[in-house]
Amino acid sequence: LFESANEEVTRSEFEVFSGRLFENHPGILRVGWAPRIKRKERANYEAAAVNDGVVGYQIKSLSADGSLSPAPQSNEHFPVFFSTEPKTSVVYGLDYSTDAKRWATLERARDNDAVAVLSTKLVYDQKGGGAHGVLVGVPVYAKGTSRTTIADRRRNLAGYVVGIFDLPQLLQSVRTAAAASSAIAINAYPPDADLRAGPQHFPVPGYSSAPQTSQSMQAFATGPRWSGALRIGDTNWQVQAIPAAGGRLTAHYDRALIVLAAGLIITIFVVVYLGLASRNSRQIELANRRVLELAQIDTLTGLPNRAFFLKQLEAAAADARERPRGATFSVLML
Repeated sequence: LFESANEEVTRSEFEVFSGRLFENHPGILRVGWAPRIKRKERANYEAAAVNDGVVGYQIKSLSADGSLSPAPQSNEHFPVFFSTEPKTSVVYGLDYSTDAKRWATLERARDNDAVAVLSTKLVYDQKGGGAHGVLVGVPVYAKGTSRTTIADRRRNLAGYVVGIFDLPQLLQSVRTAAAASSAIAINAYPPDADLRAGPQHFPVPGYSSAPQTSQSMQAFATGPRWSGALRIGDTNWQVQAIPAAGGRLTAHYDRALIVLAAGLIITIFVVVYLGLASRNSRQIELANRRVLELAQIDTLTGLPNRAFFLKQLEAAAADARERPRGATFSVLML
């Protein structure tokens, strides 16, 4: 959407476009647009959001305890400017660059020009999400600019599309579609989770999670289970299927085949779901880039056209204005 639009995307356009993402994708809590805002642009962005109906909009920082407060002045901000949340939500204005883990994830997405993922606590969710979520960051670069090198990507970054997913809710819908037995607990673990510790997990709502007592942990370690890797963005998660606590399979560890089959079925469903989503997003990305290319080249010669040249000239002039006094550039005409 952002890379194929000829003009700046409006709030209403974002809401209409992103609203369609929720139709057949359970587990999406919200999607937002966090533009790159320079210090001198801050006041204008805050005023623009208020004019768009986001009452009291201001750029906010996220503290260690999860509370939000007005962000101190910085050379750059990356606040939530558009969102699928109602305009009364506190997520508006959240500056992702003020939280170390979230910002490191977005920097990884920017430098690799790829989808980056982080297991994180939810700041706030009006859709009833759990205590944890999966943050997905997608970098967006200024239209018509290069992203060949890391330096290009850092210089030409326009902002991020940030999605928050409820992975347990997604797994719940998948296990419902797969008609999986309630006697089997399905758990997804983030890349940094220590499975030996026990409590760091994302249980499927309504079903038992991994055992946490020393006795049950020993049973969990020696009993039947199925494990599989799940690729989400640039991270590898682990999915495990075990007998649910108190379920009919707990006392019958000879039924390991049932656990294996259920875990395999559910993981296949999840992999297919994510695979189709990735393929569709890739097709859209390629189409958008092709539209962008056609808008900037002469179809007869394949060379950059006048519109592209004028945009590059404007960018060079803007860059010169931001540099110390006396910075200049030249145009060579042949």
